[in-house]
Amino acid sequence: MLSVNICCYFARFLSGMDLMIAAQMHVFRAIIA
Repeated sequence: MLSVNICCYFARFLSGMDLMIAAQMHVFRAIIA
């Protein structure tokens, strides 16, 4: 059960990182364009 919670937390963390990276790329592109 603990490993499942860790996996869910890790997946949420990774998806959060992806969102942050996507937001940064979008802002970066907006500044350049």
